[in-house]
Amino acid sequence: MRCVWQVLLAALLLSSVAADEEIVLAIALFRHGARTPLHTLPQGKDPCTWPIGPRTMGQLTGTGEKQLYTLGKYYRDRYVSTHQLVSPSYNASEILVISSGTDRTVMSAYAAMLGLYPPGSNPGGPVGIQPIPIISSSDCPWTTQPDAIFSEYLTCPYVRHIKHHTSSTPEWQSVEKRYSPFMKRMKALFGLDYNISAWQIRSIFDPINCGLAEGCPLPAFLTRSDWSTISDIHRLKMHARTGKYDYLWTRMESTPILRLWDRFISDSIAGWPQARAVFFSGHDTTVEGVLATLNAWPDSAPTAPFGSHVELELTQGDLGEYWIRIYYQGEVVQLPGCGGPSCSIEEWRGILQRSLVDLSLCDEVGVHDARERVDL
Repeated sequence: MRCVWQVLLAALLLSSVAADEEIVLAIALFRHGARTPLHTLPQGKDPCTWPIGPRTMGQLTGTGEKQLYTLGKYYRDRYVSTHQLVSPSYNASEILVISSGTDRTVMSAYAAMLGLYPPGSNPGGPVGIQPIPIISSSDCPWTTQPDAIFSEYLTCPYVRHIKHHTSSTPEWQSVEKRYSPFMKRMKALFGLDYNISAWQIRSIFDPINCGLAEGCPLPAFLTRSDWSTISDIHRLKMHARTGKYDYLWTRMESTPILRLWDRFISDSIAGWPQARAVFFSGHDTTVEGVLATLNAWPDSAPTAPFGSHVELELTQGDLGEYWIRIYYQGEVVQLPGCGGPSCSIEEWRGILQRSLVDLSLCDEVGVHDARERVDL
């Protein structure tokens, strides 16, 4: 019953567009659905059974497909049925879908679009299904072309520098010291033949988190308190939430996508929108990173779950004024720097000016020079 009330509350909140406002642009960003792990636990330590073979790690599961299909149906209800932002049938001038270059994000985008345009919405197509083009950059293991929207670290040496050196900062070393007894205990419990540091927590967090999404229990030897501590360490590392590099790589990685969002907003206001609804299929780092860069992701927030989603809606009032509203998981996000739940265009641009990073520091400059040019 609680879940039903949560769904109803989310629906009420996400439908809260003023009667005198019209949605003219929607930008949605979602994390891919549940997937197989990127890391494996020692034999006999994982209560879940995962497929074995080439390219089986990090793949979307049936659970993940259902999550994104359900999200796509939600978007159809909001943007087709309720607000008539886009047509009931696919129109190439209205929809734009952009995905990172992994199998799980591309498949998640397809699943979401199948919910947005379900079988029957394209009577002339194969069995009534509407194929939707997915724009995807390549950060796949068999290519060398980097993904500049979703994986800025592949194109910016300074981001790689930050990620490499954060673990050696005095601030992170204090984290290592604080959790050293716990990590030694984890090594014994999991039967690891190597020393594991807090910085390497994802090798434990990831397979357990994937298992929980599939309905598997925690390993029998692990307590709920243990899992809470593992999750806490993972949150600390997720955006380097400590030391002089605090959130810096997150801001650098999120700058390209937020600048692209702002371009879509500018084009819509100018009267020549590239699309009326733009969908981005990304990762937990993308969802959390965008909100963190906008100063709307508290340190205490749990990891963005599989299928989590953010929406930006640009609305226009009767007097021609434009407003921006952000949602996360169906709830309005109050952005610091805005006078209310909606931001004026001036307030939005002010937030971006304060939050985004000048990526010219990535342009073939030495690491020392780049470090001197960033406001730490």
